[in-house]
Amino acid sequence: TSSPPAADWAYSRTGVSGNNVADFAVLPASPQNFLDFSGSLCNAASTTPALEATSTEETLASTTPSTETATSTAKNANIKIYRFLPDPAGDDSGNEWVELKNNDSQEKRQSKLLLDDKNTGSGPKTGALALSGLIVAGEIKRVTIPASHFTLNNSGGDEVNLYFADKTLADSAVYAASAYSGGVFEFRNGLWQPPVLNTGGASGGSVQASIYSAPAAFRLNEVFPNFLGEDAGNEWVEIYNAAASTSSLEGLFLDVGAAAAWTSGAYKLPKTLVPAGSVVQVVLPKNSITLKNSGKEKIKLFSPDRVLIDFVEYENAPESRSWQKNSSDKWEWNLPTPGEANNVPDVPPIIFSEVLPSPEADQDEFVELYNLATTTVGLEGFTLGIGSRTKTFLKDEEIQPESYRVLFADDLPVALRNSGQELFLKDKWGRVVSTLRYPAAQKGLAYASLDGKEFIWTASITPGGPNQLVLAGSFKNEPVLATISVPAVKKTTTASPKILASDAILASLSQQNQEQGVRLAALQAAVENLSRQLEEKESGQTVNDSAASGLPGLRYLVLAFACGFFLFWLYKFLPRNPSSGQPA
Repeated sequence: TSSPPAADWAYSRTGVSGNNVADFAVLPASPQNFLDFSGSLCNAASTTPALEATSTEETLASTTPSTETATSTAKNANIKIYRFLPDPAGDDSGNEWVELKNNDSQEKRQSKLLLDDKNTGSGPKTGALALSGLIVAGEIKRVTIPASHFTLNNSGGDEVNLYFADKTLADSAVYAASAYSGGVFEFRNGLWQPPVLNTGGASGGSVQASIYSAPAAFRLNEVFPNFLGEDAGNEWVEIYNAAASTSSLEGLFLDVGAAAAWTSGAYKLPKTLVPAGSVVQVVLPKNSITLKNSGKEKIKLFSPDRVLIDFVEYENAPESRSWQKNSSDKWEWNLPTPGEANNVPDVPPIIFSEVLPSPEADQDEFVELYNLATTTVGLEGFTLGIGSRTKTFLKDEEIQPESYRVLFADDLPVALRNSGQELFLKDKWGRVVSTLRYPAAQKGLAYASLDGKEFIWTASITPGGPNQLVLAGSFKNEPVLATISVPAVKKTTTASPKILASDAILASLSQQNQEQGVRLAALQAAVENLSRQLEEKESGQTVNDSAASGLPGLRYLVLAFACGFFLFWLYKFLPRNPSSGQPA
């Protein structure tokens, strides 16, 4: 050309025809970036793209760029103007911004895209803002317009224009509405316009009725004002990202007070990435804002431009409870759920199944838990207590559905006492899940449960498996009478325990029942005969000679006492029916 390019503009190759006049164009300087065109140029595709824009940018939907080579944005219609701010709070110069969104499914380069205001029909002016860097799939990238470039009008209307590198128009946002301080323009109802203003009705004044969700749709989700102990440094606020992409809290403010306006005492949030649809817990430092425990309090969330995004009010905070939004979008006091969805589950149906307090020399004492539910229960934050000592379960610890979790001596907070002790299990909200108190232990016997409520001492030790009933003492070497399996329970209900017994065992029990039945019938007949003889003696009648000659009056009483004792012994040691527990 006859004259050199203007400042910040350069000769840029756009083709490989061999004709320099045709192959080069004067474009905004963008070193280490190139425009896609037919052909190849010295392996230019392997050139590392610049990650920094030539303007000041703030990436609010920050994500880690892909290691793959990005597709050029040249002539890519999926990069669109998303929002813009013509009138920021305070000084406009150097603080206006435009947000671009990549609606493509792939990472794109901003290389050689241009931003400008009025479109005169001849493409961008020399004051256009040249962009570079990457914009990943679904990302919303904010570009702050430096004071040395164009400015957007606050009244009388204006345009925001996005150009391709060849100066053809890629997208345009034309607005006619007047801007106001902090009013972010969005495309609604077929027009680019700022949030609607409400005059406030009969009370007068001007109140912003709807505010923009910048930089993303952040909302207050939970507030924890009243810690059990010192509040300072332990209070927190939970924020929810309702946007469709990962966004950052950088530059947002939290404030308190009845007024809707931002104050200099507001706490500026640090850069924290929040995935789409997720929540983040923001712990308030000691030197920041504090939340009231009594009376009314108002928590407010402000944008980086100090525009109110969201607020919530509460009154008289109870200790160790959080003010949270439930599934019906209603606020209520409930157990705190920092970093999680605000739905406190029911107490999980986990029971103590078996403990071995006094093991033999070749055994290891243990505590066994059983999950009655048909779903896995995460144990993070759960507490196992033995007496006054406790153990807190760590992250990723869990108990599978209808399965056992055994904790041997090395995993217990303290050794089990042989003289008897109380155990408890609490969930992470401090609710009691299950308790157990066992009496003085017998050596080598396990205290096993049928349903978490009724326990027995058994000589069969079964950590991690179904509990078995084996009689102790003189019966310890007898065959197993029954196997007790904790039932598979649907939902969280508790069913009766299953009793499993072999046909041989049932036959043996039936035979014993018949023999004891014959003995019992004979004993009952003898007692009835004795009773009749006593009645006859008391009435002055002559008793049977054979009975009278063999049993003086005193011996009748001794025999009656002996028969009663035998009946008691018989009831105590008769074989039991496995299903009812009553004498067979």
